[in-house]
Amino acid sequence: LDSQGLADYIRSLAANQELVNSLGQAGREYLLENFTPEVIAKQYDQVLCEALSRQ
Repeated sequence: LDSQGLADYIRSLAANQELVNSLGQAGREYLLENFTPEVIAKQYDQVLCEALSRQ
């Protein structure tokens, strides 16, 4: 994405509040599903278990 493409995309977002709301909601849902303390703890556990099994 070049600077002109980025500028065009920002202008399209500025002109389309419905798209902005939709993207915002999708981002929020993604964060809530993938970055909760429980999910992060499970990922740490998996990494640590994998590291320990290699020793």
